Amino acid sequence: MLNSEEATDLKKGLNWTVALGIVLVLMGLAAIISPFVAAVFVTIILGWLFVVAGILRGIEALRNRRQRSFIWQLLISILYLILGILVLTNLFRGAVVLSLWIGIFIFIQGIFEVILAFQIRPSGNWIWVLLSGLINLILGILIWSKWPVGAIWMLGILVGISLLTTGISVMMFAIAARHVVREATLDQ
Repeated sequence: MLNSEEATDLKKGLNWTVALGIVLVLMGLAAIISPFVAAVFVTIILGWLFVVAGILRGIEALRNRRQRSFIWQLLISILYLILGILVLTNLFRGAVVLSLWIGIFIFIQGIFEVILAFQIRPSGNWIWVLLSGLINLILGILIWSKWPVGAIWMLGILVGISLLTTGISVMMFAIAARHVVREATLDQ
């Protein structure tokens, strides 16, 4: 049983989960509407993440230069920097390679969502999580099958679809959980 304070906290958390779902849906729709822009945007973000990670790893390596792993940490930071610069200076090739990696990620996400769906199956709206997982499995396979020819537009559209379905499943699960919390607090 939940007391009223716990129920209020849980409802607030579920409201944030619904908001996350809405943001994911909107991002997914934007990516579907403009797949090329979405692919370039994702590629730029990833490139800068590699650059920042390289800088931070380099700083950390220099701070710990007396350790035996210093050279390896420094080499890894240089590798991150080079990869980030390569992606940022050649967005098309970066997007093509990124599409393959995102295809792999979406496929693995689909596997995890299918497993999660069967673990939460007695709860309400578990079918949305299963549906999202199955769609992500299919999307991952589609990316691999169209790679590298349709990499750019496929990347934007399929990432958009993945964000859209994930957003819907997150919202539906949170809405069902809010209903359970409401029922639990009414039973008291």
